[in-house]
Amino acid sequence: MEELCSPAESDLDALERKLEGFLLDKDAEMVTGLRRMGRDNLLDYAVVMCGEIGLDCSVYPDTSSDNMVFFYGWEGMEGIFDRMSSEDPGRQLIFGQDLCHQVPALVRYKK
Repeated sequence: MEELCSPAESDLDALERKLEGFLLDKDAEMVTGLRRMGRDNLLDYAVVMCGEIGLDCSVYPDTSSDNMVFFYGWEGMEGIFDRMSSEDPGRQLIFGQDLCHQVPALVRYKK
């Protein structure tokens, strides 16, 4: 039964292309993942992909990256987002979000 629920190889290829485009395009506002993937898994996948394509990133509470900081969620983080974007306007802040129908997304914070 597990195999029936697993994404097709072409779905993973498409996700990789979408995710890489999102990570490389600072103007891209959001990317969606695979249904039932979960926002934490999508975020973890993006962090691994950053390493593979040579982008520096960190995951909150580690804010050491000057390029990109990922957050597992946005709830209660608005003040931190505002402070971090004021301190370094060039640093990208990206958070995980659950959309409807079990679709996860990564959203780039815009002040």
